[in-house]
Amino acid sequence: MEFLWLVLLFLEVFVFSVLEKRMWQTWLTPLMFVMVPYTVVLLVSVLLAGKLGLERFYFPSVLPWIIGLALFMLVSSLAWWLTRRRGAVLKKKDVSFAVPEHLPKLILAVSGVCCIFLVIKILCLCRQGVRMGSEEFGYMFGGYGWAGHLVVLGMALLVLLIPLLDVRLGGKSGKTKLMAAGVWTAFFAWLFFLFVNQVKSWIILPLIAGCILRVFSRKGKKTDIRMVLGAALGCAGIFFMSYILIYLAGGTAADGKSFGGQLMDISKLFVHYFTSGTMGLSIDMQRGILEQHDWHFILTPLYNIWYSLAGQPLVSGYNPEFIYTGLDYTNVRTLFGTLYVFSGGGGLVLFGLLGAVASYIFFSLYRQGKLWALAYYAWSCTILFMGWFDTYTQLLTTWEIPLFMLVLGLLASCLGKCKFAIAKGG
Repeated sequence: MEFLWLVLLFLEVFVFSVLEKRMWQTWLTPLMFVMVPYTVVLLVSVLLAGKLGLERFYFPSVLPWIIGLALFMLVSSLAWWLTRRRGAVLKKKDVSFAVPEHLPKLILAVSGVCCIFLVIKILCLCRQGVRMGSEEFGYMFGGYGWAGHLVVLGMALLVLLIPLLDVRLGGKSGKTKLMAAGVWTAFFAWLFFLFVNQVKSWIILPLIAGCILRVFSRKGKKTDIRMVLGAALGCAGIFFMSYILIYLAGGTAADGKSFGGQLMDISKLFVHYFTSGTMGLSIDMQRGILEQHDWHFILTPLYNIWYSLAGQPLVSGYNPEFIYTGLDYTNVRTLFGTLYVFSGGGGLVLFGLLGAVASYIFFSLYRQGKLWALAYYAWSCTILFMGWFDTYTQLLTTWEIPLFMLVLGLLASCLGKCKFAIAKGG
């Protein structure tokens, strides 16, 4: 009988997919971004559960997602009705944007200055004898302080760089071959610094956001499928490379094993990482939920802003309850699962509705085709896309990246106005 929970979820996903496509005439909606990846990961988790050492799957653990997806569908339907009421035309749009001539120059200038300081930081750590590629090096490099904020700025820049990588666009955007080379150099430089930082999520998320932004901007309209597959393979490669880097650096992951043995262990870690959210929630709910209800965990950065002003101790945004899935320990519970275990049923409905409303506001702005609206929507879709793993609203980086995008947007706007004023005055 427990298997019926899974049937109910898949039936819900099928019906919602049909309705969402008919309403909005596109697959690029918040509901699709949060629903499809989770469904794929859930199916893999169910198929692997009880094998490879994984615990058995607890089917009632899909209930928070059944409720959460229904909340998104409710908000989507309301947004569609309001759009129809305003008389807006709901035809499929070719959303596009023109790259401002000064935007690549601004990105390259900011990247160049940041890279100089980060290289100095790396050299200082190397002189101290800290081994590059180790987790210790990554934490000391970008885990805190000014360097940590520069790394986060690099994530925002990386998101904006990916749509600018196509050299063939040079004629349209006024970008020379030298500018194109600079864009590629900045792209690989930021990838290098994120690898050194050794936090897999914060390598993968900006890359996903950049690919989504590229699709939104229609730069990759002829290669959407290849781009999605390439991004998926790239993320898997990043996961393996991050651990291989630790092995080559002689870190704890090496553990005296051969390279082949390390690859086997990393493969098991990949399966664990891929299923950790769904399996973590499954085991957690089967045990009666280990976490105490605490809304601080859902919006940790916002609480910490107040606490820092009031001189009170800051709270952590990491779940202290680790669960052994059969392969390794996990403290993530998926997006709606985290909302449920930390805030209960009422909190799940409240935060689920708030998240859905915010997502469809960004979706409405995205349909206007403005560059920065596309960037903000791409980032919100990335957070939804990673819902199969966990919610990211409790982490400062999630809020800091769009803040940096806002600052870059204001600078780009100021540069454009200044250039126009100079041309007009001349």
